[in-house]
Amino acid sequence: MEGNPQAEVTRIPEGAEGWNGETLTEQGATFSHTFEVEGTYDYYCIPHKSLEMVGRVVVGEPSGLDGNPPDGAVPDEQATVDAGAVSFDEFQSG
Repeated sequence: MEGNPQAEVTRIPEGAEGWNGETLTEQGATFSHTFEVEGTYDYYCIPHKSLEMVGRVVVGEPSGLDGNPPDGAVPDEQATVDAGAVSFDEFQSG
């Protein structure tokens, strides 16, 4: 995210640092990240950005982002907070 030349815009809270989970190739591999700054983080998968593989994490309260990032559509901040998580299927059917 931060310093990522593929990002058209950086949509993370002010004062937050970007992250990169690297490419996970082994079956069952996982990645975790602890968000230190409250707000909304829009992100994308670097190898699948052209396929609009994007996501949104809301830490604490929504930060008031309006619309979608240029990389693809994501659920509304408040819907994410209300549901706790919104799957792709739920988002596409809603």
